[in-house]
Amino acid sequence: MNNTRLCMLALVLLAIGGCTTAPEPVSGVDDWKISGSWRVEDVDGKGVMDNANLMLDFDGAGRLSGSTGCNRVSGAYVQDGNKIRITGLVSTRRMCTPALMNQEQSLLASLAAASTMSRDPSGALALKGAKPYRILMRSEAMPAGTVAAPLAQRMVITPTPDTYLCSGERYLMAFEAGVAYVTLPGGELLQLPLMSPGDAADDTGQRTFSNGRLTVFAGKEPAATVKLAKGRMAAEPCERQG
Repeated sequence: MNNTRLCMLALVLLAIGGCTTAPEPVSGVDDWKISGSWRVEDVDGKGVMDNANLMLDFDGAGRLSGSTGCNRVSGAYVQDGNKIRITGLVSTRRMCTPALMNQEQSLLASLAAASTMSRDPSGALALKGAKPYRILMRSEAMPAGTVAAPLAQRMVITPTPDTYLCSGERYLMAFEAGVAYVTLPGGELLQLPLMSPGDAADDTGQRTFSNGRLTVFAGKEPAATVKLAKGRMAAEPCERQG
């Protein structure tokens, strides 16, 4: 009798287990976290121009800013899960080469048309609207511990930064083709795009990196020759430390 009862109990437990439905995996909120800095890799399936340095920064509070490769752009956004709406886009009015201007117009049109977000297998984030509008971008995520600032944790510095003393304040700076990485005295890390061809270098080979509120002038040997200007103030020389 005992064996019969044990067998019946086992069958009941097995039946209960078989009827239990495993919970569906739920996408985490971070799957659609858009706050941070993003490098644009593709616009409308046409790629991006070499060294154009298209960057977008979503501040987490509804404000968007970035570089179109020619002009600075800003606007507002509202996000709800994988839904997004971008409005109020405005940009500076700097003239660039026709190819850069065409790419800029495509980027702005795709931003204005964006309505949903999706991830590709590599982890890149796509902003999509009605065809052909689509922007593929990848987060600039900095290795943990590099700089203890929220923005810095979302960005990558490939070269090792040097310390510069500018007007009595310490800055960390690193330079790559098309971009300068500048860590402010308060810990915020900025990406300053290289100005477009024609303004990028003078006869001495000096390069100009700027986001509109901070400008860095660096010669062919940036570790030796760097000047920094805030807003419209005159550029001040920076002294490399160590």
